[in-house]
Amino acid sequence: HGKLDLTEAEGLADLIDAQSTGQRRQALRQMGGGLRLVYEGWRGKILDALSMVEGEIDFPDEDGVPDALAARAGPILADVGADIEAALAESGRGETVRTGLDIAIIGAPNAGKSSILNRLARRDAAIVAKQAGTTRDIVDIHTHIAGLAVRIADTAGLRSTQDPVEAEGVRRAKLRAKDADLRLGVIDLANTNTEVLCTLQKGDIIVYNKTDIAKPKDPPENTLYQTFQVSAQTGDGFPALETALEKLIQHRYTSTEQAGLTRLRHRECAQNALRAVQSATNSLSLAPELAGADLHAALHAIKELAGESDIEAVLDRVFSQFCIGK
Repeated sequence: HGKLDLTEAEGLADLIDAQSTGQRRQALRQMGGGLRLVYEGWRGKILDALSMVEGEIDFPDEDGVPDALAARAGPILADVGADIEAALAESGRGETVRTGLDIAIIGAPNAGKSSILNRLARRDAAIVAKQAGTTRDIVDIHTHIAGLAVRIADTAGLRSTQDPVEAEGVRRAKLRAKDADLRLGVIDLANTNTEVLCTLQKGDIIVYNKTDIAKPKDPPENTLYQTFQVSAQTGDGFPALETALEKLIQHRYTSTEQAGLTRLRHRECAQNALRAVQSATNSLSLAPELAGADLHAALHAIKELAGESDIEAVLDRVFSQFCIGK
């Protein structure tokens, strides 16, 4: 009706705050009604299912109303449930694009993490020294990769220590690594400390550093991580690492143009709608009245997301589909 719904208004706010091309593209899609089209599709299917359920409840003896009408809502609910589940599966991508991508550089002390951060930042953002344990707190730099806002964190070296300050740095490093969207695990080619591998997750990147002073090794074959050998001192190997980072981020976060869920609020509303749809599906054969209540709850969740649903809309579906009262 010429008015922005809440998701479109949020898209406008995101556009104002956007700091990268990826954030601007996503904000424009949402401001243009992309998410509205998604949840209106859910709403339409739920209304179709609800019209069948309430048609059986309210008009059981009317001519033109098929027998076991509520049961026919099952396939529709399965369809909309799958749609919502697919949107929820992609929600992390939209939220990351909106808030920015977090990358943590982790590894043992003196593996060259700070030097790698400086190479990626193209400036001396972190202090570099031969003494192990120089980095005790997290050092962040902000940049753009593949059109997305990215925060890269240099963290304290991972090792057991009796120094309470360094131990706190290690604790923070592990926490940042756990919460990051991507981890760069740095291993010094000059020693055999590979404990960092225990901190990595599938899809992360292993960086064997110091090819300038140690002979490159044949890395163990694996399908969990991409592996690169570099020299943070000379820059050797960095073009390949940076190209891989860009491609990985493009693949994970910018490969879709579909508007989706971009906020925790969106995700919570979609989760509430999905639970209600699943509950309605389970209630269809037991009690249509319960299924109807669940579907009203699903519509309410979508209304909270930004749509409108009311009893008039349900009755419109009932009368239009089954010719009741004509």
